[in-house]
Amino acid sequence: MNAPSDCKDPDDEPRSAASQSLFRAAALEAHEDDYLHGAPLLVVPGWARLAAGLLITAVAVALGYASVVPISSYAHGVAIVRDPTPALVRSPTRAVVRAVVIRPGQAVAAGDPLVQLDGPAAGTVRSTAAGVVAEVAVTAGDMLEPGDALVTLTELDPRPIVELHFDVHQRPRMDLATPMFIELDGFAASRTPVVVEGIAELVGPSDAAATPPSVRVRARLPELEFSAADGRYPVYAGMRGRAEAELGSAPLLESVLPRLFGA
Repeated sequence: MNAPSDCKDPDDEPRSAASQSLFRAAALEAHEDDYLHGAPLLVVPGWARLAAGLLITAVAVALGYASVVPISSYAHGVAIVRDPTPALVRSPTRAVVRAVVIRPGQAVAAGDPLVQLDGPAAGTVRSTAAGVVAEVAVTAGDMLEPGDALVTLTELDPRPIVELHFDVHQRPRMDLATPMFIELDGFAASRTPVVVEGIAELVGPSDAAATPPSVRVRARLPELEFSAADGRYPVYAGMRGRAEAELGSAPLLESVLPRLFGA
């Protein structure tokens, strides 16, 4: 009969916790380590995080800038340089010229006497505006009918007159304080501000389907010459160019968003 053996069957020994686990011992050790606990995969490198932060900051700055920086809206049209329109003073009634109290080349102010008349409605014909006497059409003793020419006055201001024409739909947004500019054809970088003197009512036919009416603006150039990219030049009647009126301004963001979303 064989003696009992001291050798133990390995199957009879209790298994360790590691051997009883479904996971490898190395995996359990790595899980128990505090290094990057809860972040088993490091898929975003440090430079990408920095770039994302810079991008978010740049977008925030751009939106803030766009919400406060204004952008102007403009109306565009045509501009024509005109000769100063002479003012013709006419006889108001049938009369006889008693005396002419001015001479050619003389500067007159509004209300100054020009010609004295005798007759049923005797009196003095006075200037209705400031100007320079260009021509005297009568002498003492002349017989006059109503409407006969007496004196021709030219404007006292020698600065060139500019006529600007804009689309009629822009009229409600224009007044004498509206900043306006012209750029003469054929002269690069000749954009020049003008001094607005008056805004006329509609010019042109009422049938907009045929020829759209326009708004006529009377203005003056600030000087007898204008500046361009290649120098300074005198202004002549008949020169044409591009007219521009600054109608208002709004923040850049407010102006762009409606266009982006089709509003």
